[in-house]
Amino acid sequence: MYRIAKSDLVTTVWCMNKTERQMLSVREAANYILSKTEPRYATVKDAATYLQVTERTIRQMIADGRLTGYKLGNRVLRIDLNELDAAMTRVGGGAA
Repeated sequence: MYRIAKSDLVTTVWCMNKTERQMLSVREAANYILSKTEPRYATVKDAATYLQVTERTIRQMIADGRLTGYKLGNRVLRIDLNELDAAMTRVGGGAA
């Protein structure tokens, strides 16, 4: 179960299971939740369309480690859209 608590200074997420209750940062919680969800694989072209960037930008993001690419054989490259969403960071509007 996940419960999001919003305070004046910080947003935290409580992840609760049978054995432990742990307070995580929002990014840690997103990664935790993603580890429990099914991957949504997309082609490089589809991922670029999803982010409204070029395919070259997606390939550069994979090359510099901002995204993880998954290969099937020699030519098939896929990107997990859940990881793509988690890689996004807030800017402006009081973002930390």
